[in-house]
This record gives sequence, C-alpha cells and structure tokens, in this order.
Amino acid sequence: MDLHITDWSFTWSNLQEKPIQARLYKVLVSSDWETHLPFATLFTPPRTTSDHTPFCLDTVEALVAKRKNFHFEKMWLEEPECQTVVKDSWDAPVDRIDVADVLSTKLGHLRKVLHKWEQRSFGMILNNKKPIAGEIDILEKFQEHRELSQGELAKLKTMKSKFSKFIKKEEVIWSHRA
Repeated sequence: MDLHITDWSFTWSNLQEKPIQARLYKVLVSSDWETHLPFATLFTPPRTTSDHTPFCLDTVEALVAKRKNFHFEKMWLEEPECQTVVKDSWDAPVDRIDVADVLSTKLGHLRKVLHKWEQRSFGMILNNKKPIAGEIDILEKFQEHRELSQGELAKLKTMKSKFSKFIKKEEVIWSHRA
C-alpha cells in the first residue's frame, strides 16, 4: 500500500526559474505495518538544500521527555561571548570555605549560566529555522503551480542561504554529540 504524502504533488524539481517537477518516490507499507501504526502520516518538510523533497514519517507515538545532562558544546568556543560568560560566572563570589564546596558551587553556577546563555544564543537556531523553512516551503509550493517573480526567486535564494547557515551550526552540535 502507498502511504500518501499529505502536502506535495511532486518529490523532485530541477530548481530552475521554470521548474520541471516530477513525483519520483513513493513510500510503501505492508498491511501489518498499517495495522500497528494506523495514524501514521507522511509529510514533507521544506526542500531547503536539495532538489529532492525529503519525507518525514509521523507515527503519532507519545514521546517521554528526559532531563538533559549538561554537556559543554564545542560550537560555543566559536562564539566570542562564551569566554565572557564563563569568566563572569567563574569570578562571581562564593560564600563557601571548603575548597571542594567552592569548586562544586562554581561548577553548578557555571552550568546554569551556560545553559541559560545557550538557550538565549542557540535556541534561536530552532526558533529562527522554522519560520525560514516555512517561507521556503510557501515559495516552493507557489513554484509548483506558477512561475515565481524575480523578487520571489531572490527571496527564496536568501532564505535558503540563511537556512543553510543554521544547518551548519546544527551540524557542529550534532557532530560533537555523536
């Protein structure tokens, strides 16, 4: 059985001003698979960096949230503000006498400060990536039905460039975590 794609007619484009588009791919599932995952849907995130449309499978399963352990991210070192955040946190006074307590308190405080800084500085990646991906998606869906204006093509190119920068930052994060 063919699992229907909910939001695209085509899965490939030659990415030209007057695009050639085709449906090259299908997702086939067995009846047994469909019985076990009856609410599964197939959707396509924006085609941001490729001429092929990616597929995402949503199996509609509940996810259990886990508490994240603290990890120092390699990409933080590329941000000039990181050194200042660490120095300011480490230089903050601590009202402990025992050296081990001082170290433990400073490390705990540094973890909290870096976590807040990370969310403020890098949480933007996900928050900014979604609207950019949405704009790319809208323009590409327009392109599926009509020729884009020069302004729309320029905007699409700009949005893809911005999206690519966010992807590169994410790649650094994930390569460090792997």
